[in-house]
Amino acid sequence: MALISYQKIEKSIAESYDALSDPEDKRIFFEYLLTNLKLWFERFNDELQADVQPPQINTPFGSEQPQEERPGLASGI
Repeated sequence: MALISYQKIEKSIAESYDALSDPEDKRIFFEYLLTNLKLWFERFNDELQADVQPPQINTPFGSEQPQEERPGLASGI
């Protein structure tokens, strides 16, 4: 999904940068592009973290016992 999103904006970013003729404008464009991308990535990451739920894992019967108490298992393995 990230690659698809990047491909959608890549041409627009490149064309906007190429349209600049002043080297100072290009420097500022590049600097703020990196800053804005960083801020968007942080926002997306925060949104993803809020939606992630821990997986539900069913514990198999008998696995709640410590290894030493389980019949048929050698200790120290």
